[in-house]
Amino acid sequence: MPTEIKIILDHFPIFSEQGLKEALAEVSLLQTFPSETTLIRENEPVRFLPLLIRGVVKVMRNDESGRELLLYYIRAGESCIASFNAAVFRRTSQIKAITEEESELLLVPVHALPDLMERFPTWNRFLFQLYHQRFEELLQSVNTIAFSPMEQRLELLLSRKAELTGKREIRTTHQELADELGTAREVVSRLLKRMEQDGKLSLARGEIRISE
Repeated sequence: MPTEIKIILDHFPIFSEQGLKEALAEVSLLQTFPSETTLIRENEPVRFLPLLIRGVVKVMRNDESGRELLLYYIRAGESCIASFNAAVFRRTSQIKAITEEESELLLVPVHALPDLMERFPTWNRFLFQLYHQRFEELLQSVNTIAFSPMEQRLELLLSRKAELTGKREIRTTHQELADELGTAREVVSRLLKRMEQDGKLSLARGEIRISE
C-alpha cells in the first residue's frame, strides 16, 4: 500500500470508501510545516484545503479594529471548514490559519474539490460533520466571550492548549495569548501573575506550566 494512502486511512478512517483514498493520494501533497507557520492568510485566495495529519493548527480572524480573535483549533483528523467555504464559493479567505506546533498536513488543491464532492458521498459526509462540529464550537466561543470574565477565558484557553498538545508546558508569549483572546497584553500578564500566585501555574520566559 502506498505511503500516502496508508497515512490517509490511519488518520481519516472515514475515507475508506472505494476510490476516495486513492483520489486524495493522487491529487494531494503531503507536507510538514514548523510551528508558527501561516498556512492561510486573510483576504487572499484559498489554494488548498488542509487535512491535518499531525499537530495543531489555530484559526483566527481580525475584527474591524484590527484585533485578532481565536475562532477554533484544527486537530489531527480534521480540516478547516472556513477554508472550504471560501474555496467552494471562490472567495478570498476570511480567516488565517497558523500552526501551533510542527504539523503535518495533506494539502488538497482547490481545483480537485468539485470532483471529490460529485464522486464520493463519504467526502461530503465528512464535510457536513465538520460543519456541525465547528458550528457548535463557535457557539461555545460566542457564549464564552459574551458571558465569561477574562480570567476564566484565559484559563479555558490554557487548558485547551494543554489538552491539544498533551503537555502541561505551553510554549507561548503573553502577547500571543492576548491576540487569541482579543485583549491587551497587560491584561493577560496581570491575570497570569494572579494565577501564578494562586498556584494554578508557573511562569517562565516564553513558557507557561500548568500545575497538576
